Amino acid sequence: QIIDVTRFRCDVGIKKSSLKIILEYCTHHINSPPALIQRPLLYNDFSKCISDKWDYEFIMKIDIRCLFEVANDCDSVKCPSLLSLCCARIGHYFRCESPEELKKTFGLTASKFTKEESEDMIKGNPWLMDMLK
Repeated sequence: QIIDVTRFRCDVGIKKSSLKIILEYCTHHINSPPALIQRPLLYNDFSKCISDKWDYEFIMKIDIRCLFEVANDCDSVKCPSLLSLCCARIGHYFRCESPEELKKTFGLTASKFTKEESEDMIKGNPWLMDMLK
């Protein structure tokens, strides 16, 4: 049976665009369980991290900013395999993109911290020092 997602009404706050993506993924995997994603991701080339070619092509066609919504909606409808795929792509993106590209993609602006604010931030998050090295 084909489901027309343009006529679907969802009361849990899931966007139709996300629902369409979730349904496409689930329809593809209805008779073939998705491959497990090895964690941690071992390669800078994301195509080597995802063993299923269809899954790789599917997740790469979704805009990175849209993936946050899809991941949240996957969690709402209990679709852990697509949630895992979304999280892998998001995590890989943040790991491999330059800070400049992240700022551009998400419209981030640099903030100036006072010396005291910087010291407090480092005290609360000692791992930040590793990033500065």
